[in-house]
Amino acid sequence: DSSLGGAGPVTPRARKILRWIAAFVVVPLVVGAALVWYGLSSDSVARRLIRLGLDKAGNSVRIGSISGSLGGPLTLRGITYHSPLVTATVDSAVLEWTPTGLIRRQVKIDRLRVDGVHIVLPDSTPRDTSTKKTPPHLPLDVVLGDVRAEHITGDAPRQVRVLDGAVRL
Repeated sequence: DSSLGGAGPVTPRARKILRWIAAFVVVPLVVGAALVWYGLSSDSVARRLIRLGLDKAGNSVRIGSISGSLGGPLTLRGITYHSPLVTATVDSAVLEWTPTGLIRRQVKIDRLRVDGVHIVLPDSTPRDTSTKKTPPHLPLDVVLGDVRAEHITGDAPRQVRVLDGAVRL
């Protein structure tokens, strides 16, 4: 058939080259995509990665329970943070985000709901906090969608109190 523009039958050598391309290019891409999909949709992977991050952060942050996947929604309950400057607890936080934003170097938070925040400031500030600290530089842009924090309470020195506050961005 001359409609193929003179292309003849596929030679055994060409088939071998195509098999090598499939083996070393296509198969790793498919396996990689499957692993990423599994990681984003697995509850156990989410728990392991968050626990690994908490282990690296030391004992300042603790999370009571984790449910859901990294692909969302992800629910954290019983979050506590303690430092010499502040103690904070959060009853629950629900996160939904767009993982594909990472391709564009963005952490795109579509929805974040935080409920039951309690913040306590100490009566005195530790001496070592007067050193000037540089603000963190994030390697990614953070894009916020619907962010809400409700039932916020706080205690500070000199009888300063916040009762049942809320924030919406």
